[in-house]
Amino acid sequence: VFTVLIDNGGLLYTTNPAGATNQISTYYANIQGDGLGAVARVYISNSVISKIEVVKTGAGYTYGEIDFTPG
Repeated sequence: VFTVLIDNGGLLYTTNPAGATNQISTYYANIQGDGLGAVARVYISNSVISKIEVVKTGAGYTYGEIDFTPG
């Protein structure tokens, strides 16, 4: 996986998760699909997903999606 498109930035994502002592504006998420090993960095700004970068491309993907749930 080399590119991730954001269909919908969502709502209500937090940069202040429970238990964190500092704001967290980036999270890491596995990319699910028919390949293995891809990881994305998800950026949160103003409670929405503002940017996604692939930090580990993985192998064997013909499709993929990120399961990233707000909370």
